[in-house]
Amino acid sequence: MAASGSLSARTGAEEIIDALRTVEDPEAGMSIVDLGLVYGVEHTAGGVRVDLTLTSPSCPLGRKRARDRTVRRAGGIAGRARQQNLGFEETTMDNPIAQWHAEHGYFGRLLNLLERQVDVFHAGERPNYELMLDVIDYLRLFSDQSHHPREDVAFACLARRSPELELPLARLMQEHRVIAHVGEKLRQSLEQAVAGGFVERADIEAVAATYLVYYRSHFAREDDEVLPQAASILTAEDWRAVSAAALATGDPFSQQASDQRLRELGRRIALQG
Repeated sequence: MAASGSLSARTGAEEIIDALRTVEDPEAGMSIVDLGLVYGVEHTAGGVRVDLTLTSPSCPLGRKRARDRTVRRAGGIAGRARQQNLGFEETTMDNPIAQWHAEHGYFGRLLNLLERQVDVFHAGERPNYELMLDVIDYLRLFSDQSHHPREDVAFACLARRSPELELPLARLMQEHRVIAHVGEKLRQSLEQAVAGGFVERADIEAVAATYLVYYRSHFAREDDEVLPQAASILTAEDWRAVSAAALATGDPFSQQASDQRLRELGRRIALQG
């Protein structure tokens, strides 16, 4: 229990997230929490930290207004306990490398949620299959349909400008296909489990563990081997082509923000802090 007049770290973070639902992204015109743009909220005795991304680089004034409102809303909650500092970290979409890193970090949080449910298998209990399915649905909708297609274009541009990278980049693109295949197999098993059908627990555990290991290894290779090369080699024209590769899709949170399960998934991710 927190002492009188103070907020526990978790309770404070939950209150801040609820308060931030009133802050709208200047481009999408929807809650930054429901859109999944709040990557983390950390509330400690020393202050509050909010990590988020806003969707549009084209309107600095809109970003400033959203930032200022975030500061007011988060600071208002923290101020109930004592005067505190508010840390604010924004990753804007006009920096493609920062966006690339931010999306990897966001997917990592989703994988953390999935891993916690896989760990439940070891205790002999029933994992939250519904939550696991929500994680896989998100990764399939956004990562497989938006993030990876953009990466594939970036890889093609890199290979064209640096032919010595062609083979390792081809392997990474092959991993995209493998991840999508394993993810689809896991999704089918989870859907069957949620519907009450018979699925071997060991089968779900094995596929989920494979998915986790493969995905994390893939992120690490891209962060260590590809992103530094992309930052130094790719041109503005290349980055425009990368951005255009995702125009037909987008973040599922912006497409289905009314879906309560996706809203709750976004909340869980933000609370990881």
